[in-house]
Amino acid sequence: MKKIKVLNKIITVISVLLFILAFYIIITLTTATKQNEQPKLFGYHVGIVASSSMEPTLEVNEFIFVKEKKFENLKVGDIILFKYIGEDERIKGQNIIHRIYAIDEETGEITTKGDNEKTNPTPDIDKVTKDNYIGKLSWHSKLLGIAKMKNLGTNLIFIIIIFCCLLLFVTATIHFVIQFKNYKKAQEEEKFKEKVIEEYLQEHNKTEQENKE
Repeated sequence: MKKIKVLNKIITVISVLLFILAFYIIITLTTATKQNEQPKLFGYHVGIVASSSMEPTLEVNEFIFVKEKKFENLKVGDIILFKYIGEDERIKGQNIIHRIYAIDEETGEITTKGDNEKTNPTPDIDKVTKDNYIGKLSWHSKLLGIAKMKNLGTNLIFIIIIFCCLLLFVTATIHFVIQFKNYKKAQEEEKFKEKVIEEYLQEHNKTEQENKE
């Protein structure tokens, strides 16, 4: 019984923590979406690859996590996320993720380039500086890439809500199953006690009857 009570408490705590986590993520993503900023969770900038410029390393709609790293510690070959501040109005203000092609030792300015030789055969014209640098790629996944960049905030909120609801449903189901088993066990124990008492009374009455005879 003690083990069951402890397990019930653990499940309850996990459910509460999941609810708090879901609430935090939803608020964070909603705020970032309204302010037209890159969503940030637990120190990581979260995004979706929107173009094929980094294929085959990063494919369109891949989910990426970008960690803030000191600009001075970056090196050639690192994949970084930065805000485009060049003259091309089509992508001005958008976040771009490319690989570091070269670093100017004097100015510290970074030249980037996409890995896709078909779409990006030459290095990018506009340089990356400390002002428009966001962070370095830490992790990416094809499995989680199910939204497009322009709908990232809304889709992420939806995904997180569904995910957390599923987790809460699982923990609630486990909790219900444990409670149901506990209830069934208590019923069986009660029936067993009643049966033992009934058999004892029958035996006792039988003994008394024999003594009277």
